[in-house]
Parts: sequence; structure tokens; C-alpha cells
Amino acid sequence: MPTSTFLRALITCVLILSFFIVHAQIPDGYYSETEGKSGEELKTTLYNIIKEHIEFPYTASTTDVWDILKETDRDPNNPDNVIGIYSNFSIPAAIEYNNGGGWSREHVWAKSRGDFGTDKGAGTDVHHLRAEDVSTNSARSNRTFAECSEPYTDASGTYQGSTGSFTSSSELVWQPRSGVKGDVARMIFYMATRYEGFNGEPDLELVDYVLESTDKSPIHGKLSELLAWHIEDPVDDFERRRNDIIYQYQKNRNPFIDHPEYVEKIWDNTTPPSALSFTSTPVTEAISGETYTYSITVTGGSGTFAISASQKPLWLSLTDNSNGTAVLTGIPTDAEAGMHHNVQLDLTDGTSSVSQSFAVNVTTADTSPGVATELFFSEYVEGSSWNKALEIANFTGSDIDLSRYTLVKQTNGAGSWSSGLVLPGVLLNGEVFVIAHPSASASIIAQADLTSANAEMIFNGNDALGLLKGEALIDIIGYFDDASDYAKDVTMVRKSSVGSPNTTYTTSEWDRYSSDTFTYLGRHTLDGFSNQSPTVSITSPTSGATFTEGTTISITADAADGDGTISKVVFYRGSVVLGEDSISPYSVEWFDAEAGSHSLTAVAVDNAGASGTAVPVDITVETDVTTEASVIIPENKVTIYPNPFYNYATFKLTATKTGPAEVNIYTIDGKKLENRLVFIGPGLQEFEVGGALSKGIFIAEIRTQNSVHYVKFIKQ
Repeated sequence: MPTSTFLRALITCVLILSFFIVHAQIPDGYYSETEGKSGEELKTTLYNIIKEHIEFPYTASTTDVWDILKETDRDPNNPDNVIGIYSNFSIPAAIEYNNGGGWSREHVWAKSRGDFGTDKGAGTDVHHLRAEDVSTNSARSNRTFAECSEPYTDASGTYQGSTGSFTSSSELVWQPRSGVKGDVARMIFYMATRYEGFNGEPDLELVDYVLESTDKSPIHGKLSELLAWHIEDPVDDFERRRNDIIYQYQKNRNPFIDHPEYVEKIWDNTTPPSALSFTSTPVTEAISGETYTYSITVTGGSGTFAISASQKPLWLSLTDNSNGTAVLTGIPTDAEAGMHHNVQLDLTDGTSSVSQSFAVNVTTADTSPGVATELFFSEYVEGSSWNKALEIANFTGSDIDLSRYTLVKQTNGAGSWSSGLVLPGVLLNGEVFVIAHPSASASIIAQADLTSANAEMIFNGNDALGLLKGEALIDIIGYFDDASDYAKDVTMVRKSSVGSPNTTYTTSEWDRYSSDTFTYLGRHTLDGFSNQSPTVSITSPTSGATFTEGTTISITADAADGDGTISKVVFYRGSVVLGEDSISPYSVEWFDAEAGSHSLTAVAVDNAGASGTAVPVDITVETDVTTEASVIIPENKVTIYPNPFYNYATFKLTATKTGPAEVNIYTIDGKKLENRLVFIGPGLQEFEVGGALSKGIFIAEIRTQNSVHYVKFIKQ
């Protein structure tokens, strides 16, 4: 072997051996104050020992975090490199970040958990900073440390391959490779001990649940699994050496590396706080004139509960009992009926916070028999080709805002519900809402309130269909997680005796008819629901009537209700609302009618919310030929006086019809000086010019659509 090669090999061996040599001993008396202590007393004592360490900048021209990590995280097999804590990739130390092609400074206690960033203190404390390749560092993000089973393979960064770490596609969790699970745990224990909220520092605490990605509370977990990792992966020489190097810089140590038994003394008998949450289910229905009460309960957290309402209607009041319970109560009036009142409750324990949002639907009391508790499926059509339709009925006693409801489907009895088809509009009491595939037969389309080619309307006889209110399932057709046919090539109509939805598909609730039976679509009967729909007809104008563009058309209608009173009649031109009237005789005025063919109709609504629609009346509005002829000024009807003039001159002109005329003033060489729009008409019209003009000769142009006049004038 050549001498130079031998020397290089010898130097490398010496460096590798030196990596495993403990650089320093624990200073005498460093932990003397901990004798005989445990629990919070020990934790507080350790805080007082390791606090007020020397802080280094995150990035600087002087010694910074980069420089320290190049020593603490040196690859024992290659002194020029650092080792990624999660990936075990060996990366050249000198290149640092290198525009994303190098390595990152991983905050093992995610810096967003307490939102301390990279400021001096927690943000630059090397006891929890580790080297890591950029893409693996990004993959870990701020995931909670917990057991998971999906191997993480880095396939996007400069350094790629299997890492030995694990993640999850369903939970925001991360499991380091087996050789550093204990290292991670002891770094987290250090941070929860070193930072107690004094001197502007964060108060970092451990919890035993998985955090949301957006949660910036100063908490981390999961404690129970970190404790297990601490036992599973004991302290090794890499950690001891690292602890010694950091001590040389920061002048404080990680006590859980020096004394692993401290972990058990502090946390083994501790019950970690569970996730802060509401344990009560909101009451979402209220009746006008009756007391609404929602008893609120909460759990989790580690401090004193405070419950407040950041959004609620005025008729509701909140009482916080300061013991993890509260009461939301109030009495809505009839004015609140038919409305959805949004509520947001906020819970905090002083460290973290969560919210609960819901809406309270207020209805009027209805003692008539046959009133349903909720919307429900009333008909199912699964016929030939694209003959697919669903009908939803409202017999609740109130008009219902459909935007809170979603149609969902499970395909072939497997998987979860689809993303869903949100329903539009308001469904009046006593009415049905029909959804159809746009390629269905004309008989179905004629009854459809909504056509959709969404996945939910491409169902077969083995696809379960659900009606959600918010996120809660309230009615179902078919069997969830069952691929067998339950209704193939069949029409089903809900029996008139069924007045409520059912989250369990029950065949006895349905009447079955042969394929492509559409005669029941568009209406539904419920036993005991006696409200009759009102009748309405347009009495004027009559079909075939002709009008002139720009005129005002009076539309009148007769309406009657056999078992109640008419609340209003709404008039339409096609789908455009022209207006409404609540007093008989019912009428509206259509001002400035537009030319074209138009279909007029009217919808009458009774006091119970049922409606009836008039037979459309087709009319024609013809173009007014006189309006197309523009203003014409005869030749001899334009004069100016005096001419020449000193200050102002007056134009005098007479037109054949009222309308606009454009007046332009030019210099004698054609430069435009003024432009104005005047309205003229039969009879003498006058307007002044010249006030802003200097001396000279000018040309006035008076222009209408079909006439133009030029007048020369002089200002002296």
C-alpha cells in the first residue's frame, strides 16, 4: 500500500474511533438537587438546572446551528457527512441547505407546535435539532409521533430510497426508524422540561393524542408511545456524544440521556391529558314559542375549561358553569321559524382550543296528524337505459332549505359514501323534489326539479343511496356494504303510511312496480296529511295576446285554497320573477316589456306552505317600429343666435321626436374641443355654447342617428 493511501486510511480510522469516545463527563454536582425527587417536583428541579442555556443563532456568519450540527450529527463512517435522523441518509455536511439539494435542520419538536419558529430559544435549541435530508424533513412535517405502518420511501429528493421510518395516509402521524425512536422520545422529554412558559418562552406540554395539522398549541405527543420508545431504544453512545458536544456550546444537558430513569420518575404515574373536545351532541331543532335547551359537556385538555359562543342568534343565551359544562337556551319566536340559525361554540383550556359549529332549525308547532319528522326518500326509479330518478318529500310542516342536504352513493356495496350531490333551493311543505339523470325519458324529465349526471345519479340495483343532513345519515335506500341487488329494474314508491326517514333500509316500507313506471313521479301521498294544494290561474292576459315593446303589461290571477288561505301569488316570466302579491285580486305590472315570445305563469302558496302552479300563458311582445326611428332634426330647424357673439351663443333647434342628440364643437381646422349629449324633441329646444371657448371661428356638429347638421359660428 502506498504511504499516502495508508496515512489517509489511518486518519479515517482514528476519526471513526474518536466518534465513539465520550468527550466529557457529567459535571460534578450537576444533578445533585434531584436526589429523592419525582413527578412535578423533579421536573421543576431539572428545569432550574437546564434553563438559561447559551443560545446560538439559526443562521449567522459566526457560530450558528449549522456549525454545531455538523459536529453533533456527524456520520461515524464518513466524518465529512451528517446523518439524517429519520432517513439515515449520509449527506455532505459542508453543502448545508444547497437550494434544497442538501440537508435541513429538523425541529424534532415541530416548531409549529407552539409557533416558536426559528427564533433564539426553542427555535435554535440544538438538543432537539437534527440533520435530515430536505424531502424526508418535509414528509415528517409536524406529524405527531406515534406508531404507524406505512413505510416511508423517499422518492422525490436528492437523496432517495428506503428510510426505515413509517407514516400514515389516514392519520397525521410519524414513526422514526427503530434506531432513533428512543432518541426522539428523549428529545421531546427534554423540550417539555426545558420550556415552562417563563421569560417569554413557550410552555411545552405532552399529550396522548394526535394533533390536527393546523393546531399551533404548545403541545406534542403521543406520550404513551414516546414512553414505550424510550424503553425500546435505550440511550447509546451516539446520543451521549451528542449530549456532550451540545453541552460544550449551550452549557446545558439533556437530563434524560444522562439519567434515563428520570423519565419513569416524572411520567410513569402521569395520566396525560386527552384531546380537548365537546362530548355533547348539538340540539339542532327548535319550535317557535317553546324553550330550546342544549346541555353542553366537554372533556380533555389540561387546564381550566372556558366555553363561549362566537356566533349565535340573539334569542339564544349561553351560561358557562366553569366546570366543563354549559347551557345554551332560549325561546324562538314565529319570526325565527323557517330559518337556520348558525351557532359556533368555542372551548379552551388556556393552552389549546376547539370549536363546535352547527345550525338550529326553527319550525312552528304543528299538531296536525301525518306531519313527518324529516325529509325522506319517497320514490326510486331504476329503469331501462338512463331512466334513473329519485324523489324526496317534505311533509315536515315547514319549508326546508335543501342546501343542508346531500345525496350520496356507495358503489357496488364497497367503500365509503361518495363526495355527494348537494341539493339546491327550498322545498315547500307538502311538495316533492325530483332528481333525474339528464338522459332519462321525457316523462321523467318533465317532473324533474334537478337533472344531474353526477356519480350519485348513475346507480344500479346494488348501489346504496343515502340522504345526509349535514354529515348525518337520515334516510337510506339499499344496503350499505352489501353488493347484492336489492332493487334492479324496478320503481319503488314509499308507502303512504311511512311518515319518517329510516337509516335502515326496510323493504316493507316500499311498494314495488315494474320497470319504467313513472306515473307516480312528481307527487306523493302521506296518510293524515290533509293539506290541499291551492289552485291558481292567470286571468289576464290571455294566451296569444300581442303587445308592443316598451309598454307596461298588467298580469292578474285568481287563486283559491280549499282548506286554508292564500299567502301570496308569485308571478314569473319564464324563470324570472316579475313580482308577487298577497292581496286579492293578485296582480303585478311588467314594466318596459321586452320584445320576443314569453311564457307567463304564477305560483300560489297557501298558509301551510303548499303551492300550486298556473297553466302558462304564452304572449308575444313585438318590436315598436317607431322606437327604431331616431330623432330627426329638419334642415331648417337649427339656428344659432347671435352669430358672431362675445360670451355665449344660443342654439335653437326642433326635432320630430324626443331623443338624444350629440353636439360636437370643432376648430376651423377640425380639432374637437367639446362634446356633449342633449335631449331634444318636438317644440323649440335651446342650449348655450361658447363659455369656455376663446376667440375664433368654430364649427358645431349636431348629430342624431339619421341626421347631421353643421353650423359655423364666430366668437369675438
